[in-house]
Amino acid sequence: MPFDGLQCDYTRTLTLPPATPVTVDVGINFATNWVAVVQNVGDNEVTGISIATLPLGGIAEPLVVLTEALPLAAGLAYPGIRGCQEPVLKLRMVFVSPGGTIITINASGR
Repeated sequence: MPFDGLQCDYTRTLTLPPATPVTVDVGINFATNWVAVVQNVGDNEVTGISIATLPLGGIAEPLVVLTEALPLAAGLAYPGIRGCQEPVLKLRMVFVSPGGTIITINASGR
């Protein structure tokens, strides 16, 4: 559901194949304050999440491997990934699930 006044309003559901890294670029659209939440809506756990920001769109900062709250079991959501006073064009996210699963990504910001 879109909200008025948001620079970033992103929702996507995708299937992670078994043991294959999947890269997703989430459009933050230069929102200054933003949050992205990942929910595992499938049956198997997510064991790897890495993130990088693309401040101007073309060049990504180095990937940072997240370790908190992993593995992400089926039915759980990863704590919000936030940018505070950090306007970026995109948030790059890389996911790994050994058994394969389905995730939903929601992001919003102003």
